[in-house]
Amino acid sequence: MGYTLREACTQLGIAPNTARRWIKQGKLKAELKPGVYGDEYEIDDAEIERVKSGYSQTTTIVRTPEQNSTVEVPTSWLLEQLEDRITTVVRDTVRAQVEAEVSAGLEKLQRENEALRSVIENRLEERDRQLTEAMTNLLEAAKERHDQQHQSKWWPFGRRK
Repeated sequence: MGYTLREACTQLGIAPNTARRWIKQGKLKAELKPGVYGDEYEIDDAEIERVKSGYSQTTTIVRTPEQNSTVEVPTSWLLEQLEDRITTVVRDTVRAQVEAEVSAGLEKLQRENEALRSVIENRLEERDRQLTEAMTNLLEAAKERHDQQHQSKWWPFGRRK
């Protein structure tokens, strides 16, 4: 006879998520069979007994001497708690590292931006100076040509041909 996932979890004293994880990891063998709501896992009696024999359902936690007591909790719950804590610590550590790297990268980009802005401003000032100089030269040359043409046409007397 086979057990459904929920029944097997009750027999083993574990949570359904733990059982699914064990199935995916190969710690618990199960078959997918068609069920009322789609495919469902079915786990044999022998597999339940095999897992039970190699798996303690409870873990004893000894508290500090001041509390002078012990507590027995399901190992699966303890493992899930441990996994959650490890996940939280790793996530927080990675987040802090990423934030530090992003912050350092942002500061570097801001410094590069300021340096580029300074270079661009200097180049614009140089371009403006060159344009002003070129326009002044052009205006002076145009004025000289105008003066030469105007002077020769304006006073025709005394001109030699």
